[in-house]
Amino acid sequence: MLEIGKKIKELRLSKKLTQKDLAKILNVTPQAISKWERNESNPDIQMLVTLSKYFNISVDDILGNKNENFFGSFISKIKGNKKMEKVTKKKTK
Repeated sequence: MLEIGKKIKELRLSKKLTQKDLAKILNVTPQAISKWERNESNPDIQMLVTLSKYFNISVDDILGNKNENFFGSFISKIKGNKKMEKVTKKKTK
């Protein structure tokens, strides 16, 4: 399960903001921030975009998406293929 709340709290604390401060910035209630941080509810899509802009990170980072970028993914696949070739060669001997 995603732990969006943990990330939001971490980001808020990194800027030394209270829940009330962040709520005022985002034009929501402090109770909404509290519920997000306790994973009782989640911000809607538009609010995720607003959070990402405010904290200058991607929505993927807030969501905890650890997918690699294209280059990193490409390199991993090349390395994976080389490992498979070694395993295949060992089995055929």
